[in-house]
Amino acid sequence: MRSISVASAVARTAIRNVSATRRKVGALGASLLLATTFLSVGAPERAERVDSALFFTEGRRADSLGLSQQAFEAYSKALDADPTSRSATLAKAGTLLDLNRSEESLELLQSLPVSSVDEPERATLLCLALIGQKRGEAATIAQRDALTALAGWGNQDPTRLARVAEGLLRSGTALSRKSQREIAAAVLPAFIRAADLNTGLGGLTLRAAEIALVADDLPTAIRYFREFVEKRPEEVSFLEQLAAVLILNEQSAEADALLHTVEIEKPNRSNLYPVMANLYEELNVPARGEIYRVLALHTSEKPVLADYLRLALLQLKLNQPRRAGLTLESASRIYSDSVQLLLIRGLTEKAQDRMAEAASTFAQVERLSQKRPEMLDASFYYEYGSACEQSGQSTRSEVALRRALQLNPSHHQSLNYLGYMWAERDRNLDEALIMIEKAVQLSPGNPAYLDSQGWALYRLGNPAAAKPLVEEALRMVPDDPTLLEHYGDINFRLGQKSEAKSAYEKALLAGGPAITLRDKIRLRQNK
Repeated sequence: MRSISVASAVARTAIRNVSATRRKVGALGASLLLATTFLSVGAPERAERVDSALFFTEGRRADSLGLSQQAFEAYSKALDADPTSRSATLAKAGTLLDLNRSEESLELLQSLPVSSVDEPERATLLCLALIGQKRGEAATIAQRDALTALAGWGNQDPTRLARVAEGLLRSGTALSRKSQREIAAAVLPAFIRAADLNTGLGGLTLRAAEIALVADDLPTAIRYFREFVEKRPEEVSFLEQLAAVLILNEQSAEADALLHTVEIEKPNRSNLYPVMANLYEELNVPARGEIYRVLALHTSEKPVLADYLRLALLQLKLNQPRRAGLTLESASRIYSDSVQLLLIRGLTEKAQDRMAEAASTFAQVERLSQKRPEMLDASFYYEYGSACEQSGQSTRSEVALRRALQLNPSHHQSLNYLGYMWAERDRNLDEALIMIEKAVQLSPGNPAYLDSQGWALYRLGNPAAAKPLVEEALRMVPDDPTLLEHYGDINFRLGQKSEAKSAYEKALLAGGPAITLRDKIRLRQNK
């Protein structure tokens, strides 16, 4: 989205996603606000704070120009002049992150006492600094604290609200517990407030629309795209974005009116939509790819099945299974007998955690594809087998996974899944371990596979060998409840009760099975 939005600022660091003009105004406002307090303090202290405010303003100006080193130097001088300045401390910590100096940023943030005045900012920067130091568990906790603080933050400065929201979006790409859609939904209210507080700042209005689209809040996305289009009616690309979101929200009549305007301004523009969709997909900008794929399908006289399939898969990649389902419904009106659509429908049902329906859909695909064996490859049987297992059909799951391995003995996903399934059921443990070890060789460092290997060893009565494998997996995915529960079981078997209890409590906090984990904490405390 960099070419037509404020994402050019995000590219440097998401937590500073505001326009240069607003930064200068914000920095000036900050210095004026500080100046009003100087009248009530002594002359030496007042002079120090004046100096600090001036250096802070200089830092903001350098920040707005992308001059991180100069900004760092100015914020350092501001903090030297007034070591109590929280705004200078936070700004310096953020600039250190820009300079890839996360260790120094972390040290600075940890020295700053918690305050409700700026806790969302402090916790967000702390989260990003911890991510930079590869401390995933602590970063996840900081992210949770930042999201909680942001929800109740009464701050009325749109620039600060936007910075925190962007920083949390950035954190979502590095931490595993929440998807970008979930993070976007959590920060959207703050961005809406920022946009509403300063309607003259077009970048915030557009960004609110973009975040709402990621959050799958289409009415809100339409509202802010409309506001932006009203201010920039000459910008054809924004008219197209609004039209695409209207189509996604099943408001085709209004979308057609907008596209008619586009066609008047730029005749034959619609011929470019498939090309632009392909380009954005190749550039790995899936959100923009979705926009132009929607437009390409909508304006085509004879929509091609392949384009429907590509759009649905793109929407699944964007973690938008609801929108993928609507795309498939539209496609099925034209291509009602397509087995490929049926296959992607199964994937969509899996993404929505409708495992029994997915297993049934995959069974139909298998039955209808007997004369098209190219569709029934190892990946298909892996998806089929995992859907069966997660819907309680373990026998069918084992048959499907064995078929996947017959087709491709090196399909590491199936090797791991079947091996772990056996380990969970305390069956075929020696064969399970061999399978999982092969999966680890084929995909080294995969945390799920390392956990599976550790779990098979645990089941075989070797918790000492299992522990370092699960520890390594947790270093990469520190907030996974299954890994944490396994780690608790392994530590308990080794007689390390306090470590086991701590792991169970973390698993509970991360969303693991509450009844099972509480029973383990209670029962194993008494042993």
